[in-house]
Amino acid sequence: MLNHIDLAILRILQKDNSLTHRWIGEQVNLSALSVQRRIKRFVSASFIIM
Repeated sequence: MLNHIDLAILRILQKDNSLTHRWIGEQVNLSALSVQRRIKRFVSASFIIM
């Protein structure tokens, strides 16, 4: 299940998938590592394809 932070990350990636994990993390108040883990989870669940 996705929470509001997951949805915010997905919206950011939808607009520009070339942004760094650090920049995305700053926007959603997470560390770059946490963003990286969430994106990996999105890919594993086929929410996004990279």
